[in-house]
Amino acid sequence: EGLSAAGIARREETLEAGILSRRLQGEFAELERAFDAGRSSAINECYRLVLIVCQFVMQDHYGLLKKFDPQLTERCLSNKPNFGMLRGEAVVEELKDFLELAVDLDPNRDWSAPLLALKEFLGMEALNLNAWNAMLLKIRAFAVSEICELLIRFIERDPGWTWTPHAMAHEGIVASFLEQTKEEIVDRLALAAAAKQNAVIENHAAAVFGASWVSNRLKYYTEQEGELFRKKHLAGYVDARALNYLFVFLTDVRSELQSLYELIIIQGHWVSTALSFPLSETLRLLAAFPARIAELDEMFSEWGVYGARLKTALANTGRDKNREQTIARRLDSANRAARQIVADALFDLSALTESLKELLEDCRKESGTIILNWDKLNSLSKTRLEGRLAVMGDRLSNMQELLRALTQPSEQERRDFL
Repeated sequence: EGLSAAGIARREETLEAGILSRRLQGEFAELERAFDAGRSSAINECYRLVLIVCQFVMQDHYGLLKKFDPQLTERCLSNKPNFGMLRGEAVVEELKDFLELAVDLDPNRDWSAPLLALKEFLGMEALNLNAWNAMLLKIRAFAVSEICELLIRFIERDPGWTWTPHAMAHEGIVASFLEQTKEEIVDRLALAAAAKQNAVIENHAAAVFGASWVSNRLKYYTEQEGELFRKKHLAGYVDARALNYLFVFLTDVRSELQSLYELIIIQGHWVSTALSFPLSETLRLLAAFPARIAELDEMFSEWGVYGARLKTALANTGRDKNREQTIARRLDSANRAARQIVADALFDLSALTESLKELLEDCRKESGTIILNWDKLNSLSKTRLEGRLAVMGDRLSNMQELLRALTQPSEQERRDFL
């Protein structure tokens, strides 16, 4: 019960994800140990006997009896069938079926456990144990007499006919129960991790873009377009959100970054020109990303290198099952291209953040050691540079965390459990 979805959900309210994952791992290991060889064997045997009972009960016995007595009312146990004359060919297959049923109906087995299981399941007695055992003795006596075999040989005019019994195959349920329980725990942890991840994404997105909804600026590499592949259980465009957020951010801050560039790089009196080069180069590289993203986006159009191949392969999946593997490979290649852009941008955003952090610290000093004319730059700025650098640094930091959250979803708890 504690490992059920509802039980885990209740515990998620009070326990940190990592602690809960470790506890579940320990509890599941304890559950596995509880099913030792003896208990597992007993459960699997009980399940097998339940199946034998169900197979016997679900057999169409009335169908056989009504061949002799068409007026027989089904499910009316007080009526006794009349056994009229009948051609043997009409019932020979039913006789063979009965032989198959009889092979597993061994009165020497312990039938109390399966009948108790059925009683618990139905909430009422399914079969009386004494009556069941008495019936099994009659069936076994009938089977041992070989009357069925003699009848079949006579009906089919084949004295050499023999019957080879096929006992019901053993089907264990303990292993599948444990595996199902484990999968349910893992799925619940994955849902919890996804909810946690979405909360992180929303918080960072709000810090970067404010409360306003971020529109989709890309045309082709979008979550909606990727849904065509997800419906066929393929990956889809996994980095569409990250790439769109990056495109929107760099487009929106372009003017502010350009203003800071012209003010700090050009108007600033740097102690050494070499110190300004990393910041200048980073700004130049980041300015090129919107065009780079737009170019990749066009590749997913119907005439683009990725879009044309993917759409063609997708259209042929119904005729060629191997096409799905082809699509998966092409999707992986396409998504890697998108992921590379995000990775490159993260590197440059991190470099820019560090540069602005150093400048912010220098700006707060009485006398700058990197830039010597902060007073002049402040006079040229629309607002004080300390505030502008702090705001931009905070947005850059949150943007990096947003991209990391989107491209590297946390599944640590799930991996720890597995």
